[in-house]
Amino acid sequence: MTDFFKSHIISCVFVFIGIIMIFIFAESTGMSGDFQCLLVITVILFFLLWFLATYFKEKRRFEKLKKIKEQFSEKYLLGEIIPEPVDSIEMYYFDIIKSISSSAIEKVEKYGRESREYEEYVQKWVHEMRTPLTACSLILANDADRRKLQRELKKADNLTESILYHARLGSYANDIKMSRFSIAEVANEAVKEQAELLIGAKTAVDIDGDSMVYSDRKAIKFIIKQLLINNAKYCKGCHIKINIYDTGFTVHDNGPGIPSHELSRVTQRGFTGSNAVSSSSGTGMGLYIVDNLCKMLGAELVIKSVYGSHTDISVIFSNLTKM
Repeated sequence: MTDFFKSHIISCVFVFIGIIMIFIFAESTGMSGDFQCLLVITVILFFLLWFLATYFKEKRRFEKLKKIKEQFSEKYLLGEIIPEPVDSIEMYYFDIIKSISSSAIEKVEKYGRESREYEEYVQKWVHEMRTPLTACSLILANDADRRKLQRELKKADNLTESILYHARLGSYANDIKMSRFSIAEVANEAVKEQAELLIGAKTAVDIDGDSMVYSDRKAIKFIIKQLLINNAKYCKGCHIKINIYDTGFTVHDNGPGIPSHELSRVTQRGFTGSNAVSSSSGTGMGLYIVDNLCKMLGAELVIKSVYGSHTDISVIFSNLTKM
């Protein structure tokens, strides 16, 4: 009752002022005292009837809303099920609540979807990680070939680096460290770090040209390494050429290529493609991470391929070659 009275205090004040005005009007017109009392009592009775009727009506609505709130566990969905408003002010608040609820639902669905996708990725990652770890155990139990062991350890290291980059995608923009560096120098470092895999896949790499770029050196090295890893995995025995020019670089291979109907999907989260069937299922996250890193760096990832002939993957820096 106290809250209700507070919310209608202005109405009560106006009724009180109205009663005073009636007395003044009655006195000025010479009305009898009995008629004045009757008029005032009538006004007060009508006000009390309105006050009580409004109170019980709002009390029922309040109890209904309270019951909905207590019984519904998903509070962010309350905006979708609360009763329709009865006046213009409530309509305004109702629209605000609906907007907040809709926004909350979108965010919950988005985070839920991302959580499920991340869980799927982790499951694939664990499955992929078991392969080199199992291979290491077999190598150590048999011939303990040092080169084979290094190759499997490098696969495990690459998978670890990949999942770390994926986990940091949402906040990587805050970790970008821009500097001026040579693309050829970074490309050579990437090739050396993946030497075991490239040799194991009988894949030769040539680097042609050079250019200075202003970007994140660590991210660019990861991008080149990821492209080399894909080549070692999906086109064994092919020849890779990294062509570097003023605005970026292109990684060319003479491997099996990508079917035209899959070309637009290769950067999608979790997509592996038909080439993975004959080699390894993979996580399907390599080019997805590469594409996202390129966007964060303001670079463009362009993928062109002729099925059965070759594939060209280019990273174009646009104006990032300028200091």
